[in-house]
Amino acid sequence: MSDLTNAVIKAHGGLDRYQQFSSATAHFRSGGALWAIKGQEGIFDQAAVRVDLHRQFASHFPFKAPDLHTSFTAQRVAVESDTGEVKAERLNPRASFAGHVLETPWTTWTSPTSRGTPCGRT
Repeated sequence: MSDLTNAVIKAHGGLDRYQQFSSATAHFRSGGALWAIKGQEGIFDQAAVRVDLHRQFASHFPFKAPDLHTSFTAQRVAVESDTGEVKAERLNPRASFAGHVLETPWTTWTSPTSRGTPCGRT
């Protein structure tokens, strides 16, 4: 690790303290021109995001409905219910960007048969 990384970890209680935590959750607001260009203006006006501190994982909630949330890993993007039901998923989400340009609109899942994903194209 770099000296800066070591200094920051030490200033916040050390590596042992960091290892005591598994995730962090924060209020999340995201807006701007990109969401409008992609046809999703306002989708994250009010939400929370939870990230795992020890593996590549993030989840935004609520997502499109009070009982839905996203599940993001490098290998999978999904919309799930709070009871664990998978509403829709895309494996290998990076591949969905093939052929995208800035103006390519994104869709968000509205049904399990929708082609779109939070990182997919119409």
